[in-house]
Amino acid sequence: MMVMVAISKRDLEKIKKEVEAEFSEDPALQQVHIARKIITREAELNGLSFFEYIQRLEKEKKKTIHVCQSYGQDTRPAVPEGQSDSNTREQNPS
Repeated sequence: MMVMVAISKRDLEKIKKEVEAEFSEDPALQQVHIARKIITREAELNGLSFFEYIQRLEKEKKKTIHVCQSYGQDTRPAVPEGQSDSNTREQNPS
């Protein structure tokens, strides 16, 4: 498994300030652009293009899922308490 370099808190704050200034009236658009810029910066730090970085993340995700499944772990996303899951999981009686 490859060690990926993450952005610093300083980079994150800089990205947030830039995006909030550019899209001050639209919080949803801010979130999309913040996420995109974080991914772009992490790709740069890892010496990869944006698309190479996304592909690498997808490969790592697949490896993790495969390892979890080989140990019998449930790899589906957790369902928040109080919400139903259309693919109902077995409930563990406590």
